[in-house]
Parts: sequence; C-alpha cells; structure tokens
Amino acid sequence: MDITDQVLLKYYTGTSFGLTNFMWDSFVSLTKTNGSIKIEFSSDKIRAGSKNIWDPFDSTMTISWNEIDAIMQDVEQNGKLKKEKWSGTEYMQKD
Repeated sequence: MDITDQVLLKYYTGTSFGLTNFMWDSFVSLTKTNGSIKIEFSSDKIRAGSKNIWDPFDSTMTISWNEIDAIMQDVEQNGKLKKEKWSGTEYMQKD
C-alpha cells in the first residue's frame, strides 16, 4: 500500500507548498514516538526572484498512528490496485 501522497499532503496543507515541492527519495529518518511517527525529509522552494532555481530546505512532520490508520483505511476502500513497472509488485494507491 502506498500512502506517501496522502501523508505528505497533510504536511503541505495550509502552507504555500505542495507535492511539487517534495524531493523524491529524500527521506532522512523515521522515528517512532509515543503514538506517532516523526518523519524528516527534504523539500524545495523556488528561490526569490527566480523562475527556475530551487533551494532545498529540511522538513519535519509528526503524524499519529491513528491518522496513518485512517489514511490506510481510505486507500484500501478508495484506492486502485497498481503494479510496479520494474518489479511487477502489486500495491494499492489512491489517485
């Protein structure tokens, strides 16, 4: 099951950023806390006064296991079965 987009949307909601600011393959760490998980990753933002120069910045979010469970239930109910092109592995993902 792939819930990456839904988890990241929780982080970016309410900011001026979106999934286009996320740097893929940029996860730094996952840390289990009391009832939640702390996720550290990198994002990019357009440099002030520029149209095509992006600067990285560190991002940190904490999401509860209850929120992750709710996301997983939503993906299970509303997602579609997809297949990884390079491995053939099937997984659920919500568009």
